Amino acid sequence: MARFEFESMFAQNVNLEVGYRVFLTPNADYEGLYVAEKTATGFQVRELCQ
Repeated sequence: MARFEFESMFAQNVNLEVGYRVFLTPNADYEGLYVAEKTATGFQVRELCQ
């Protein structure tokens, strides 16, 4: 699991309340990535486990 927080300057210049998209690009072996949570301050990425 990884949590990404937006920098305050970025958050001040965009309207994160409207919604946003997160594009994930893995660069190693993985079981599948997904965005588990999106908020106005950041998002959380998880890997599918088998």
